[in-house]
Parts: sequence; structure tokens; C-alpha cells
Amino acid sequence: MNRLTHKTLLAGLALSVAAPLVKAAEPANPAPGANETPAERDARMQWWREARFGMFIHWGLYSIPAGEWNGKRAKGYAEWIMNKARIPKEEYEKLQAQFNPTKYDPAAWVALAKSAGMKYIVITSKHHDGFCLFESEHTDYDMSGTPYRRDLLRPLAEECHRQGIRICWYHSIMDWHHPLAGGKSFPEYVAHMKNQCRELLTNYGDIGVMWFDGEWIRDRFMGTGHGGGRHPASLPAGWGVLVRSGGDSRGGDARQSTARPAGLLGRLAGRLDCLRKDVRAPLKLSMSRGYRLVGTASWSRPPGGRTSCRWRWPAG
Repeated sequence: MNRLTHKTLLAGLALSVAAPLVKAAEPANPAPGANETPAERDARMQWWREARFGMFIHWGLYSIPAGEWNGKRAKGYAEWIMNKARIPKEEYEKLQAQFNPTKYDPAAWVALAKSAGMKYIVITSKHHDGFCLFESEHTDYDMSGTPYRRDLLRPLAEECHRQGIRICWYHSIMDWHHPLAGGKSFPEYVAHMKNQCRELLTNYGDIGVMWFDGEWIRDRFMGTGHGGGRHPASLPAGWGVLVRSGGDSRGGDARQSTARPAGLLGRLAGRLDCLRKDVRAPLKLSMSRGYRLVGTASWSRPPGGRTSCRWRWPAG
């Protein structure tokens, strides 16, 4: 019996024993922030508006193929290789047994960010491929199934707390690995996602930001207004700032600046967008956010930005 099956069986037994004792479901608590005044929201958002510079880390199983699969360079972002190279789930899963970051040094990472003047770090707790950089009670597709066998987020969070940097999570709503994350079964997957969000927001001390991505899959299967927004199951009171990567900030405090159309109107829209105090533009040092072995690279810029520096990595 694997670890997840054992945990699920124990949970089922506990529920069956406790069920006769339950009289009625308790009413849900109001979502955090639902009743806050504008002044209270401004006070909660103050650090985010002042912290204009942070580090955004994309790290996961996709760092191993680094943009190439079976000797061919995949199109698109390196972190999207499972999708772009059409890798079957059973094949991609084998990367879990190779993921062994023995040189991981979270203290050095945080010190580097701090020395550069950064105020926060965002890291991918789970990207679209579904693999978790933490140890979760709700899946085996996490760090416990790697040769490293240790949670990668916990020491990073501890170092951030120690060195005075805000630790923040990026978490993908879309999941190419989970069997329920599509079609009519998507509402069941949402319950799983909320359980993992609860772990991330209660097991690692103060969390500055929960940065959701991939919400278009939620809208496709459930309509707008569901899934990754505020809910009492996953967002404890006073937890921080919710960022949405989509074109608006439905259910969130802030959002990621998105690409704008080209031309004069596009540049104007981009500049107006960047004037909004709660918008952030996560710039890339290359054409991918995940690690890519070789390929064209360029500095990215906020929509409407004036500068651009493009260069190519050497072939060797």
C-alpha cells in the first residue's frame, strides 16, 4: 500500500467513525478580506506597494530536460515542455526519480536576493505539470518521491523569515497530471487544490503572496468566479496578498501585467497598466521562465517599457 492510499484509507475510516456524531454542517466563515474597509485593505497591501522588486523562481521537473526532449528542442517556454513536446504523463513522471538537487542552498539564494535589494521571493510550489516542490499529504507526486526526499520550500521559507525577506508562493490552478483536473470532474479537483493551498498557507509561517496562474482552465470547466479565489478553506485570516495572472484580478488583490497588442495603442495601454499600484510584471532573463539549456534569450520588459536588450546564448 503506497503512502497516499494509506493516508486516504485512514481519513475515510476517521470520517466514517465520526459521521454519526455530526449533527449539521457548520456555516462557512466569511472569506478573509470580504468585509475589510478600504483603509484596512490599504494597510494590508502597504508592504506589497512598497516592495517593488522581488525574485521570481520557476523550478521543477522541467528543469531536467531544460527545453529538449528526445534530442529535439521543444517550442515555447521550457516549463511548458510536457505540453509543447506532447510528453505522455507516464513518461514525464519518470523525471521525478531523477530530481535530486543536492547543491540546493536556500541561505545563499535568499542572501543573493537581499544583497540585490529585493524584498520578496516568489517560487513555484506547483507549476502546470502538477509536480509539487513541497511534501503534501494529498499527493505522492511531490518531493517525497524523489531521491532528495525533502521539502524544498520549508528551508527557503525559514531562510526568508530569518533574513527579513517575504516568502511567497506561485501555485498553478491548471494541472496536467491530476486525473480530475479537467472536464466534468474539475469541481472535485478544486477540493484537492484547496487542500494543498491550506498546507502552503498554514505550514510555513507568514506567507506574503499567493500568486495563482492557469485560471483559464477553471473558467473553461466551471465558468468564472470559481476555483482559485478567496475561500475560508485555504486562506487564513491575515495571510497576505492574492495575485492573479489573468487579464483581471477577479477575487484577488492584485494581478500580473499581461502582454498588450503591438503598436501605439498597445504601448499606451501598457504604460497605463503599469501605473496601477497593484500590478506587477514578472520580467524574464530569457525566453523561458524555467531553465533552458540553449536557445535564444532576451531581457523581457513591462508592457510599454522603453528599454529592451536582446542577445543569444552561445551554442557551446
